[in-house]
Amino acid sequence: MVESHPLLIGERVRVLRDLLSGSLDVALGLETAHPEVLEKLNKKFDLAQFARAAEFLAAERIALRAFILVESAFP
Repeated sequence: MVESHPLLIGERVRVLRDLLSGSLDVALGLETAHPEVLEKLNKKFDLAQFARAAEFLAAERIALRAFILVESAFP
């Protein structure tokens, strides 16, 4: 598993996958699907760019893990 930024997903990920003898999982830190909050977190990507990265990974059969923030009702 590697962590990456959605804007870095492309040909290099395909090359890395092909170099591995096992499978590849890519983790992307989405944090939130709320556009205004995403901008305030200064993630330097928008939801459309995240979606494009996710679509590329799916087309290449590369597993995607997304980090999201969840408010807990428990202390």
